[in-house]
Amino acid sequence: MLERPRAEEDGAIQEVPWGLNSGGLGGVWDAKEAPMLLSTFEYLSRGSLLNWWDTLETS
Repeated sequence: MLERPRAEEDGAIQEVPWGLNSGGLGGVWDAKEAPMLLSTFEYLSRGSLLNWWDTLETS
């Protein structure tokens, strides 16, 4: 959660934590507790909101 996503050799960006768990600053999360990285959630949420705002009528 505290590191930037890693890029794979083929250029793909990491979407989920790698390994069985991840942690930082004293916290540890099992893989099942962190189904996606914060950057992935931000990307999906931002895209959804921007698309929704584009569908709204302007007055």
